[in-house]
Amino acid sequence: MEDLPKNTEDTLREWDLFHAYGKFNIEYESLIDSIRESIICLVRLSYDIKEEYPEDISESMVDRPLKIILSEATSASLIKYYKGLLFEFSEETLLSLNKKESVLSFNKKEEEIIKKLYQKILNANELRNKIIHSTWSMWKIPKIFNTKENNISLFSKMGKVVADGYGYKSALYKLSDFDTYNDELEKLEICVNEMKRFIRTGKLNIALLSENKELLSENQELLSENLELLSEYLDKIILKPKH
Repeated sequence: MEDLPKNTEDTLREWDLFHAYGKFNIEYESLIDSIRESIICLVRLSYDIKEEYPEDISESMVDRPLKIILSEATSASLIKYYKGLLFEFSEETLLSLNKKESVLSFNKKEEEIIKKLYQKILNANELRNKIIHSTWSMWKIPKIFNTKENNISLFSKMGKVVADGYGYKSALYKLSDFDTYNDELEKLEICVNEMKRFIRTGKLNIALLSENKELLSENQELLSENLELLSEYLDKIILKPKH
């Protein structure tokens, strides 16, 4: 068997970085799609439309008017719609609309959890914009300066207008940075989907939000009516850009 080229290890590390960068975009768009589906759920709930579909109808044929309205909306717009619709079910709003028998109602404490969820989604959107709109290049640190850690990084540069003309911010992103972002985006999507479960049923999946490996391995779906579980899970999500 022939020896591998000397730079094979570095090439594989580069591919790992490219893969993680690409996965970030996939994770983000999956999050936005979950938000879009949650908006449809909230609109249906607002008009008391039951979520019962004929068995012989495909998903693409369901909620078509709403999908037409939302299909070309930007991420920023969808995030605003999502927050606005959630707050349509605040106790204060329901009281002002004289909706005393709403199937969903958020108290003040739960409103704070919604605000926290919204802020985390804004953080994800800001991070996505910086990553997508930056200029990237491969950065290789000489091994004599970095003998223990991965010496391959992505160098990011993003221009901006400053008081005296042009400036830019830059940062080095390692594979571990993208792995962390991707893990946090997955967690944030879980939060959005669990909020949708709460909207529909008034319950959350304890095993999922507590990350209890034993319960998850047994595929047990223990449910709770305490939205505070979602708040604790959100605290694990940072999504802070490095530049």
